[in-house]
Parts: sequence; C-alpha cells; structure tokens
Amino acid sequence: MSRGDLPSNEGLAPPQHTEFQSGQTPEKKPESTHGIDILELIVLTEEELAEASKDLNKAEFKTAYTEASVASLQRLVFSFESLGVTTKIESGIVRVEAEDEKIEKLMEELLRSFLERSKAENIVDAKKLTEARDAANKDAMTGALNINGLETNFFEETKKINKDETYKGVGFVFLDIDHFKKLNDMYGQKVGDEVIMELVKRMQERTRTGDLVARVGGEEIVIVLTNITPKDFDSVAQDFHSYSKEKPITVTHEGEETEINITTSGGGHFLSPDQCREKQPRILLDIGIEKSNEAERRSKELGRDRMTLHHEMERQSDVLTKKEFARKYHKENNLNRRINNLKLDIETSEDLDIREIHTSILQEELIAIEQAVDRAYKAYLARALKELLIEERTLSPQTKRLKAIRERKRMIEQELGLSNP
Repeated sequence: MSRGDLPSNEGLAPPQHTEFQSGQTPEKKPESTHGIDILELIVLTEEELAEASKDLNKAEFKTAYTEASVASLQRLVFSFESLGVTTKIESGIVRVEAEDEKIEKLMEELLRSFLERSKAENIVDAKKLTEARDAANKDAMTGALNINGLETNFFEETKKINKDETYKGVGFVFLDIDHFKKLNDMYGQKVGDEVIMELVKRMQERTRTGDLVARVGGEEIVIVLTNITPKDFDSVAQDFHSYSKEKPITVTHEGEETEINITTSGGGHFLSPDQCREKQPRILLDIGIEKSNEAERRSKELGRDRMTLHHEMERQSDVLTKKEFARKYHKENNLNRRINNLKLDIETSEDLDIREIHTSILQEELIAIEQAVDRAYKAYLARALKELLIEERTLSPQTKRLKAIRERKRMIEQELGLSNP
C-alpha cells in the first residue's frame, strides 16, 4: 500500500506518492505531536504478510489487502465527517481539526484505536476477497484455471509482451482425451473425473512458472506457454502429448484400484511477439484457442493419439502451383543470382563474339534450370499425392476435409498426367 493509495479530502493537495508496499517497513519520520501516521498502523511487515497470505497467492493477497485498507480508511473518515469532525490526510498523516485542541487529540486517539483494530479486519477481508477471486478463476474440480482465470492471467501476460522487446512468443496447446464418452459409459462419471484431474496434474507438472493450464470444457485442456521460441514450442507441444499418455492412470472403480490407459489428441499454435502486439488481448486469446483447437480436430481426423501443429497443417494443406514452386526452387538454389550474373556479362561485354558465347550459355542454362524445376516439381507432386492418399484413407466419409483432399488429389493427378482433365 502506498501513500498515493490513501484518500485525500476534497480541496486538499493530493498526497505525496512515496511508495510503501505491504511487507516493507516504512521509513521513520520525525515524530509529530499532532496527527496519526496511517502507514505505521496499516502496512504489514514481511512476517505479517507471510502469515496472513499463507496458502494464498501472495501478490493477489497484497492487492486485496491494499483495497481493503483503503476502503476501511475511507469509511472511518466518512464516519467522522458525518459527525461534523473535519479530517485531513497529507503524506500519509491524518489529522483531526476541531476548535478545541483537547477534542482534536481525543478524536485522533479514537481514530487511532479504530485503525489499529481495522488492521485485523482488513486481513480477514483481504483473505475473503482473495479466496473469492481465486474461486472465480479456478475450476472447482481440478484446481486448474477456468476460462475466466485464463483470460485474467493471459491479459496480464500481454502487458509483459508489450513492455519486453526480447519477448520470444506465446504457444497454445489444446488437448482432448480420446474416446472419453466411452470411458465414462464404461466406468462412470466419477472415474472420468479422476482421469481429467490426473491429466491436469500431469500437465501442471510439466509447465514452468508463468505458464497457464486451464480446463475449458469437459475433458478439454488448454496450456499457454509463455515467452517461448517457435522451435522450443514445437518440441514442448509434442512432449505434452507424450507425457499425457506416458503411464496408466490409477482410478478407483467399484471399490478397487484400476489402471486405465488413455490417449489424447492435441493441437498447437504459436504466436510471434509481433502478432501478439498487433491485436487486443481478447482477440489474441480467441485466435490462440481457436487455431490450436482446429489443429486438435485435425489430429482426431487423422486417427487420434497425435499432436498436430497448426503451421504444419497449413503447409500440408496447400499444394504449390508450378510457378510458386519454381520461385521457391530458384530462391533455395540461388539461381537468380547466377542468371543475373550471366545477363550482366552480356550487357557489359564489348566483344560481340564473347557476348554471343555468354548469350548461348545463358540460353542453355535457362533450359537446364527449367528441366530441373520440372523434374523437382514432379517429385514434389508425387510426395504430396502420397501424403494425401495416406490421409484420405484415415478419414471417415462424413469428414468435411475429405472433399478438399480429393480435389487436390485430382489436380495433382492431372498435372502428373495420371488422369484425364
């Protein structure tokens, strides 16, 4: 709590903003014969803070205690003023003004007594407020964040992204238990709940301080990996999928311990720092969840028990045209520079014979490059066709993606001369 947090009476200059937080000892000021040092009565020492915030989030408790203390002080001041007693607060010192000095001192002692008693009450109020906020942000069954808690914590994380130029990026992982309905039907909801709780626990064990684990649906879990590089995110997302099914889950069924093996389908999506800074936190969170969920659905379409990364999914979905492939081939093989150098030799050569030689070399080079591109493109299409055929076999006839796959397959077959236009 800081002196700037303390209320000032109307018509007074605002208090000086000397920062004092709960858990610190305020600096000693010269003793005043008139007035009460509010901070000495309200601010918690480090020991008091540790004891008061035991089993609670310390940072959240400090915020709640500041709010409770300010509200308590305001109520006291308003109560005094309703009795016709004027109070003034300047630089953390509260003074009572009355025509009679004895009355002033008496009222100040009364105010001091109220403030001393309010410290314990403020701690109780802060605990209740912290617990209430915690309950509003947590999933009651698993202890993970709920969607509200995910929003609150993610919005705080975006503040760090905007302030830190070295921030690496944010990754979203969406996990869903495969065939969960069958599991519930076979063992009952209680066992299903135990499985969800164990999966959340496993994910929490694998996250770092600052990462977020939230239950956003029945058996759906979202993990937000903060300040992570794209390469690390790809690896960690796969690790989450592996760890989710690494060992059987022990549950109690019909009075006996039973081991259940589960698999999960997962999706991942990475957002760069620039992408994070371009959009509002609410939109950013929606994109992260939506894209990772979309990738998770692709995992299910491909037969479940796998992790699909959204950027890989996008690459697999789009088959390059020959023009796009040629541009990519030229860039990867540094062919544009080679061609430009030959053209430059032709333009700068003053000898006609040498120019003719360079022109002939350039033409031969262009023909050779075109043939190489044609061979490479056919090999690329053959690989793409093979991947589409594999994916086609894994999809059910009702899957929406099946139509798009068959259309791409038809176009490739035409390009390779394997079917009639």
